[in-house]
Amino acid sequence: MRYLFLLSLIIIPVLGAPAFQGKRAFTQPDGSHVTYRNQGDENLHWSESDDGEIIIYNKDSKRFEYAEIKEETLQPSGRLYIKAVPSKKQSRSKTVTNHLDKEKLYDLYKIKRDKRLKRIHTNK
Repeated sequence: MRYLFLLSLIIIPVLGAPAFQGKRAFTQPDGSHVTYRNQGDENLHWSESDDGEIIIYNKDSKRFEYAEIKEETLQPSGRLYIKAVPSKKQSRSKTVTNHLDKEKLYDLYKIKRDKRLKRIHTNK
């Protein structure tokens, strides 16, 4: 019995570990490079590029694309993610435009969380 308890103390934290929070690199099919971080939790997850764009990996095209909200889920938009390169005349904030506003993403997160909580409470 003691061994089972000790084994569960070791296994449970390993199964519940968060995703890797460091930067990751990916090479697009066209040869361009993407550096991103994974964000989110079990309710909603996405990748965020170095320039703040919300991107998602499209399994069909095998590339990172800008994310968009469709039917209360975060899905690839079909538009290839291209890293914005600021020119000397423009500041970085003017060259980078977020295609998906972070407030909309947070609203979607709240909707998904609330649906999950309702489902849990109705099953009791």
